[in-house]
Amino acid sequence: MANKRQNAILVVDDDRVTLKYMQGILRSMPCKVYFAQSGREALARAEKVRIDLAFIDIVMPNMDGFETMMRWKKIQPETKIVIMSSYNDDATVKRAIEQGAHTYLFKPINRIDVFSIVSKTLKNAGMDAVISYNLKNS
Repeated sequence: MANKRQNAILVVDDDRVTLKYMQGILRSMPCKVYFAQSGREALARAEKVRIDLAFIDIVMPNMDGFETMMRWKKIQPETKIVIMSSYNDDATVKRAIEQGAHTYLFKPINRIDVFSIVSKTLKNAGMDAVISYNLKNS
C-alpha cells in the first residue's frame, strides 16, 4: 500500500513573534510545518516542497503578501493561501479574496481560528482528531 503524503503548511511573516506563536499552535498538527520570514524565502521553499496550506502576512519588507501570493500561485496554484493581517477593513479583505486567497486571518491571531482553517482546508481523519483535541483543550 502506498504511503499517504504528509500535509505541509507554510507560515510567512517577517515578525518573529508571530512565527513563534504560529509554531506553538501548529506543532501538535500531524503535518510538516515550514516557516519563512520573507516572500523571497517563501518562494524559494515553493520551488522545493509542495505546500498544501500557506499563511502569508500582508505587510513585509521588499515583497508584500499580495505579491508573494501572486508569485506563489504561478509555482503552486493548488496551494490554499490564507492572508494574515491586522488590517480588518473590507477593502483589504476583498482584495485578498479577489486575488486568490482561500480566506483571511485577522491579527491578533486566535488559535481557534487557526485550528478551524486548518481543519476545513486539510480534511483527513488524523487531522480532524488532533484539531478536535486541541479545540477542547484550548
